[in-house]
Amino acid sequence: MNDYHMMKAMGYLPTVECKDVDTAMLTPSPDAQAAVKNRGCFTPDFPDEEIAKTNDPGKLARVLHLAEEDGFTEADGCDLASHLIHSHQRAYARQQRTSGSGSFPKGCDSDWPDRHVVTVRWETDTFPNDFFHENVTDSDLRGLINAKVWGSEEKVMDLYSGRSVLDVAWDLYVLTYIRVGVLHKRVESGGNIVIRGKRIPGSTIGYAYFNNGECSDQVDHFLDTGYRPGLRGFIQLVAHEGGHNNNLDHEFRRENYHQGIMSYTDPDLYWGFSTGKGDYGIPLDPSREDLARYYGTEPFPFDPTGGNDPDPVDPVDPSVQWPEVMVKVNGVYVPYVPKGGVPDPNPDPIWEG
Repeated sequence: MNDYHMMKAMGYLPTVECKDVDTAMLTPSPDAQAAVKNRGCFTPDFPDEEIAKTNDPGKLARVLHLAEEDGFTEADGCDLASHLIHSHQRAYARQQRTSGSGSFPKGCDSDWPDRHVVTVRWETDTFPNDFFHENVTDSDLRGLINAKVWGSEEKVMDLYSGRSVLDVAWDLYVLTYIRVGVLHKRVESGGNIVIRGKRIPGSTIGYAYFNNGECSDQVDHFLDTGYRPGLRGFIQLVAHEGGHNNNLDHEFRRENYHQGIMSYTDPDLYWGFSTGKGDYGIPLDPSREDLARYYGTEPFPFDPTGGNDPDPVDPVDPSVQWPEVMVKVNGVYVPYVPKGGVPDPNPDPIWEG
């Protein structure tokens, strides 16, 4: 698969038919060339009507030369082509919509009628044992501490030492989106978002589908099990593909400057969606503009234990773990106490802010 095939696949050549990509005289824009260089995410940037209406994945795989690398089969190419068709169908349908919240609406969870809640099935058994199920390293945790937005050294070490990469990545994924107004609630069946590991051909390390703005929608989220970047790189990828599930587009403008989640930069630390203020070490994440329209970006106030458990669990389903939510009180971050809970009259500071 060359750059021209990738441009067509990612929506940059809508007037060129798939069968003509190899022979057409093409003069792609600098933006198109930059967007496909070392492409890591196979979610398209623009809908292509021809691909959206394709009904032969095998033919699409052949003309775009998908999955021709060693170790992958024709069936792998068809699988990737099927994903591409579905992605363009989703993107095309989203383009045609003229109403709706723009992403998962409020009230999908009856317990939170005025909040945005998305259910997620995190299929950890689809990830191999090495790396993903191994415990995070001290270096991984040092990166979280140095980011200064996830808590003090004591808090980070207490919460995450001795836990697997998958477990810690899940907590950070949830916390990332809690901070912009939407809760991703883990479930064991069903789910609005289904996260799976799989081997993906080529340079692709992930892809995910846009949602249709309805509570009942279910969208996939695939992560390449051959990609072993360490905790920071892995949670960056999970949050990025999760961004597509929440209808966020790629953000290539000045990506080295803001290092946003939906860009292709490889930041030194993981901050989540930076506000560009306070402890964040990078400027405002440009995706916050879309998130403000979708979810309002008011942090989701949720801690079912009232801040009394360092590893809180869902009181209805004890198998579901939730990260703590912190709120700022008199310049100090302390555990959030939900309505009806009993706050600690003398809370220990978690970190200064």
